[in-house]
Amino acid sequence: MKNRTKIYLLGAFLLVFQAAFSQNDIEDLKRDNLIEKKIENIAEGSDQEQDYTNLVDDLIEISRNPLNLNRASREDLQQLNMLDELQINNLIAHIAKHGKLMNLYELQSIDGWDLNTILSLKPYIKVDDNTDVPQLSWKNIFKNGKSQIFTRWQQTLEKSAAYQPATDSQLAASPNSHYPGSPYRLYARYVFKYSNNVQFGVTGEKDAGEQFFKGNQKQGFDFYSAHLVLRNVTPWLKTIAVGDFQAQFGQGITLWTGLAFGKTADPYSVKRNAIGIRPYTSVDENRFLRGGAATFKFWKLESSIFYSNKKIDGNLLISVIDTTNDEDVQVTAFDQSGYHRTVSEMGKRKTIGESLVGGHLAYRNKTANIGFTAVNSKYSVDILPGSELYKQFNLAGASNTNLGLDYSFTFRNINFFGETGMSQNGAFGSINGVFWMLDPKFTLIAVRRDFQPRYQSRYGNAITENTLPSNESGTYIGFRAILGRGWGVQGYADYFTFPWLKSQIDAPSHGWDYLMRLTFTPSKTFDAYFQVRQRQKQKNAPDITEGINPLVNLDQTNFRFNISYRVSPSFKFRNRAEMILLKNVNGHMEKGFMIYQDISYAAIGSPITVSARYALFDTDSYNSRIYAYENDVLYAFSIPGLYYKGSRYYITLKYHVSRGIDVWLRFAQTVYTNKSEISSGVNAIDGPTRSELKAQVRFSF
Repeated sequence: MKNRTKIYLLGAFLLVFQAAFSQNDIEDLKRDNLIEKKIENIAEGSDQEQDYTNLVDDLIEISRNPLNLNRASREDLQQLNMLDELQINNLIAHIAKHGKLMNLYELQSIDGWDLNTILSLKPYIKVDDNTDVPQLSWKNIFKNGKSQIFTRWQQTLEKSAAYQPATDSQLAASPNSHYPGSPYRLYARYVFKYSNNVQFGVTGEKDAGEQFFKGNQKQGFDFYSAHLVLRNVTPWLKTIAVGDFQAQFGQGITLWTGLAFGKTADPYSVKRNAIGIRPYTSVDENRFLRGGAATFKFWKLESSIFYSNKKIDGNLLISVIDTTNDEDVQVTAFDQSGYHRTVSEMGKRKTIGESLVGGHLAYRNKTANIGFTAVNSKYSVDILPGSELYKQFNLAGASNTNLGLDYSFTFRNINFFGETGMSQNGAFGSINGVFWMLDPKFTLIAVRRDFQPRYQSRYGNAITENTLPSNESGTYIGFRAILGRGWGVQGYADYFTFPWLKSQIDAPSHGWDYLMRLTFTPSKTFDAYFQVRQRQKQKNAPDITEGINPLVNLDQTNFRFNISYRVSPSFKFRNRAEMILLKNVNGHMEKGFMIYQDISYAAIGSPITVSARYALFDTDSYNSRIYAYENDVLYAFSIPGLYYKGSRYYITLKYHVSRGIDVWLRFAQTVYTNKSEISSGVNAIDGPTRSELKAQVRFSF
């Protein structure tokens, strides 16, 4: 109870503190951290850990070279990931009818372009009479190209059980209980860019516990990635990529590698804006393609072709055929972790050969596009679906072919979109949706999805509750409304069913997910929102009666109040209070509370920027944990789950040493008041404290 008392006292203090400052009408001289808000919204819509490097990379690059709206293409506007199809169409139609924009505030006369949208886009867009396109020549590339080198080191300061000294006999008895590598994580990256036309990069990463230039990792980093991408090479050659790349088409049913948005507080995120072929700059060791790709454009036709061949991780099952003594090698499961520390993990490393070949053909005009995708996947060994009943319809065999038909067209103030895919076994999956701007201040979104249990697409990444688009049907309805005088409201309701069994769910099941967010932004220096999210899913009951395992409902409700305000040109504050109510499998109610105070400092002319947080949390168990996005060093992401009782704080410092040299330092620590040991097994830490230190340097030239 002492910790909850601290939370209530801190909450009362913060409310009084913000009230004292919220009355000040202070002109905002620095933009809000829009990237942080974007990532936080995306993270809330997915239960899977994702890498946001490509998203941050795109937004930072665009902010350095703002998009000229007078010559921006539809693809350029889609790459912002901040506009829906109707806003993009209305902008293009406005320019076609009235000519070039004179200034940014002219955008307010376009349907769907409210002041908040314009302010959010302001760091990334501009209005310029110059419509010349940068010339792609060797002279311009070497003269105007920019290079950056990043190096990052990070480590948990407390040693877990995996790093404790072990004798030879202990290692022999339990070889997977010890990490032979160092406890720090290393990241290095070089990237060269010329405008939006040329990009070359090399990335290396070593996870904590992996060896470095010794043992099983004599080549240095555990993971290497490299790419070269050229855009707008000729009028008919739009993109060419060599090395590691991503391919994104349609609505993610047939093929979508890299980051994809789930259900978020921004309802328009349920529609995928496929960019096609793009460079890969992340360190996710699984969801990317390695080989070559090209996109060609003739008239209103656009064609992309690609080929990928790489080794991936998996569990191998080796058996001997008695009659011939030959070995029969099969895969029982893909390994997506990317960790290669223990003997067991190294045994899964790059054990499977995977090749993909395919393409996408699309017809595009001002208001519509229709596309066709074909992908053939082949594996060096046969894949077993798994012995568990719920895995009966998983991918099996050594190959799979996926075909998909996608569309999007706009009629007046309505945008229709969707994709239907078929896998090699004849099963189907489909998504069909509509954006309807009933009024410039009110937009309705409706999406229907249906995926048969037998539908198989290893690189599918559509709007679903499941990780892959399979074994699911659902109806999503969302809306966004501008109420006036700084007020707005947005939200969604999603009902879904799973026709077949799932892990820990031994029967067909169903669930729902509701979210409502009320926002208030009266000025550039102040914004607040109150959000409620309710979710229900089903799971096996803890007790089995006569061989029957009934399902029970798991209900979860999150309440959140978030407020941010700038008290001076240099200081910005943010407060958040969040509560969770959870009914567990035993039918018992669990509660969780979290409250934090953020302080950011960034003065014009100062080489130092600082962001810090102090948080208190109190939850009944790990199940009632609360996630909170944290400011981190550039291209690193921290979204820890806070559970049990304790406090967490961090401070991130960036120092601009000189022209072309920037340094980041970050220290974060979690202190538990009711635990004497953190985690369990190889990750167990003796003591109530977990601390992490990061250091990063960037050289720009």
